[in-house]
Formats: sequence, C-alpha cells, structure tokens
Amino acid sequence: MSGTFDELSTFVPNETGLIAAPLCDQANVDKQAKDWGKLWETEKAYTHPLFDMQLDMFLGLAAELIPLAAMTFPSETGLGHDNIAPRSLARLSLDAIRALAALYVAFERFGEWADVLDLVLIVLLPKNEGGYRPIGLFPTVIREWFRVRLLTVQTWERNNELPSVFGGAGMGAQKAAFQISMIAEGAALDSVDFGAGLLDLVKAFETVPHHILVSIAIQLGYPLSLLRLCLASYRLKR
Repeated sequence: MSGTFDELSTFVPNETGLIAAPLCDQANVDKQAKDWGKLWETEKAYTHPLFDMQLDMFLGLAAELIPLAAMTFPSETGLGHDNIAPRSLARLSLDAIRALAALYVAFERFGEWADVLDLVLIVLLPKNEGGYRPIGLFPTVIREWFRVRLLTVQTWERNNELPSVFGGAGMGAQKAAFQISMIAEGAALDSVDFGAGLLDLVKAFETVPHHILVSIAIQLGYPLSLLRLCLASYRLKR
C-alpha cells in the first residue's frame, strides 16, 4: 500500500494496489460514515448470540493448509493495520506454521480474537454512480483464517445445496439469468402469460440479526465454532 492517509484522503485501487487520493468533500464522507455507523449499529449495545458449544463441535486444523491458503491471495492485495502481506505466511518455518494452526484452534475454542487484532480498516472505494462503497480490511491473521477454513465451509455448502438456491459452484447469477430468459422465450413462443420479479436485498448482510443466523445455522448443521468466530470478526472495532 503506497501513499499516506490523513483526514482528507481515501484509498482507491490501481494496478499496483491501493493509493491515497484526495476526497472532494470531507463533510460528505463524514455524513456517509455516520450513515454506515447507524446501519452497523455501532452505538447500540450488542447482545452476543448464545452458543451451546460441546467439545465434539470443535474442529482440528491441518497446518499444511496455511501456506496453501496464503498463496491464494494476490501479491498486490491491500493490507490491514498489521501491515503483513498474506503471502508472506507461506514463508514461515514449519514450527511457526504449526504454532499458527494451534493458535487458530485456540481462537475457535475461545470464540474471540486477541485484542491486538481488534481493528478493521474501512477503505472507501468510489462508486460509478457517485459516493463511496466501504470495504473492511481485516488483519492478515484473520483473513488467512477465513481462507484456511474455506474448505470446511465449501464442504458444508455441497452437502446442503438446493436446486432453487443460486450462488454455489455452477450456480451463479449468469445461470439464473439464462434460465429465466429461456423460460420467458418459451412462454412467448407458446403465447403463455409469464412474469418475473427481482427482489434486491439492499444491505442484506449488515441487517441480518445474528441470533436468527445462529438459530438457522444450528438447524442446518453449520460448524458453530466457525460461525461464532466469524461473528466475532464482524464485531471488531472499525
């Protein structure tokens, strides 16, 4: 990440990563920050969902997954406040990689991250229609954990996939659009009435109550130790 950050700058992407660029209106950015804070309910007291964790719910972690996951990050990826390049974790010694794997297992059992990781940088990306879109840059240790546990989550997804739900492997938005287009064309050829609707879930991820998310995860057999630590990730300071 190049450039410096101050109250009149934001980070925007270019071919080498994130560079500092001046904001045209700091007051507008401050207003948007307040709007996001209201959406994220940063001023409200947070009630942690209840997890009835049993010992057999905790997972082991193969240390060799850590360097493999580290190398999936682009070399120019933006860095969090720890300023550690994710790919550099692949160069750790075997003992260090095993220690990191043990640390991840400890975090999962405790259900919280260490205080030194308690900060997410909010990066402002310009939107084509104006304004900015905020994204969070997590500390590298947390981002690496997301990638390491991806295989476990993907296995759960495959075991619970439904033909009516798009978003998994081979079930992207393009396939959904193609299918609905074919149905519409077939209806037109057969002179059959047809209608389609689109419901855009604006800001859906930020507004899902966590206690509801947990109750559904329990019903569907989602790994609760991973969910609990994921929710802890999204409660870090911004």
